[in-house]
Amino acid sequence: IDVNKKKVKVGFYSPDFKQHPTFYFIKDLLKNLKNTKYESCALSLSMTSKHDNITDEYKNLFDNWIDLGDKSDQEIVKTIQEAKVDILIDLVGLWAYNTIDIFNTRICPLQISWLGFNNSTGLKEVDFILADVNTVQDEEKDYLTKIYKLPKIWNSHCGFKYKRVYNELSYKKKGYFTFGSFNNFVKINDEVLDTWIEILKKVKNSKLVLKSSLLICDEVIKEKFKKEGLTNSLEILKKTKREDFLSHINLYDEIDLCLDTFPFTGVTTTFEALWKNVPVITRAGYNFNSRCGESIIKNAGIENFIAANNDDYVEKAVYFANNTVELEKTRKILFNKIIETPLFDTKEFSSNFCEALENMQIIRSKNDN
Repeated sequence: IDVNKKKVKVGFYSPDFKQHPTFYFIKDLLKNLKNTKYESCALSLSMTSKHDNITDEYKNLFDNWIDLGDKSDQEIVKTIQEAKVDILIDLVGLWAYNTIDIFNTRICPLQISWLGFNNSTGLKEVDFILADVNTVQDEEKDYLTKIYKLPKIWNSHCGFKYKRVYNELSYKKKGYFTFGSFNNFVKINDEVLDTWIEILKKVKNSKLVLKSSLLICDEVIKEKFKKEGLTNSLEILKKTKREDFLSHINLYDEIDLCLDTFPFTGVTTTFEALWKNVPVITRAGYNFNSRCGESIIKNAGIENFIAANNDDYVEKAVYFANNTVELEKTRKILFNKIIETPLFDTKEFSSNFCEALENMQIIRSKNDN
């Protein structure tokens, strides 16, 4: 690693440079990198036939663009090395279409895992996981990969192009309290469902609205609520078309309080809810991916919505459902203040991100020597 290079090429490796939540977390970062010594390079794993209008936006944001979708692993490695990428950032982790195994060779001087997979991939040649001071704590010693902790939040959201309008409590117009969770159903387990069922039983005249961006059979969930006599207390919404994003965001107008999944917490959905001034109850975790909700809620300044355990989670949900005046105070605070928090301060995040890249290069260089 040449820590004194005047221009450093940073490759972002992903199959998701299209309509995907990743866009909202790196859009402003890519803009802000243009005023630094870092030159951005898209290493796109998706087939060109899958490109869309968001891909076009990405192409205007990146300094360089390389399509890798039709290449073999060996061809991908060769292409990245020929492009002289200095820092390689994996945005996917252990998900589909990732070809993550190429990271287990030394392709680039510095290799980082960030954003798409909030945990260790277990690959020894990944030098750092980019986390924050909230998401990784005493268990840092248990990670094979070094952890670099950003000072506030491990990512930052650019917000949406729509004008923010204060989102009144749905309870006022409906006469019943509405909980909601728009996390993917793969994050929902029996423990989560049992906790939600307990909440509905304790909050009379309440309802739970669920929605998943993945097309997964929902009969198991419906059957569990049916056995508890809560068929009418559950509503499962259909997946929203990608091009109809506004209708998805506006669904938060129908939710009084969001309930996070655990131990695999929401990320994108929590940012969305807070942007729409809807608080989210999350549960404390034990590692990176189970603490994402904690970090987001701490940075939002509403730590009283972080539950220590399942009983506390139920207690908090029931409390706020029965104390709508206090809940509305929090919603007004979120509406007035959330954009000013680290969650949406992409300028400060970009500065912290560049400092992190600088420090990780220095650490890596010292280790080599």
